[in-house]
Amino acid sequence: MAVTADYIRAATVRSIVVDGRLVSFYALEEEGGLLDHLWLVPEVIGQGVGRFAFAHATEVAREIGMRTLLIISDTDAAGFYLKMGAQKVGEFCSPHQNCTLPKLLFPIP
Repeated sequence: MAVTADYIRAATVRSIVVDGRLVSFYALEEEGGLLDHLWLVPEVIGQGVGRFAFAHATEVAREIGMRTLLIISDTDAAGFYLKMGAQKVGEFCSPHQNCTLPKLLFPIP
């Protein structure tokens, strides 16, 4: 799951910086309505940074015309997205991770 310079140019990528330190980033792919990445450094988990990053991502998605976010979630992060209001709509077989991942949909208000 490399994030290359070409990927950054093609997607909408934003970073979250706290006290001068990069603590999170996310990527939106307008085609397909995909929240492709939302990552946090482990030290900030549980401090509201994920909630802030997700709210920021949905606002940016709305601004670029997206009406829903499709999320192929890490199994460990699925509970977070469900708490944010996403609904499980299926599963995705990930050949890269050799497992099945939750497929979620979040309607952008």
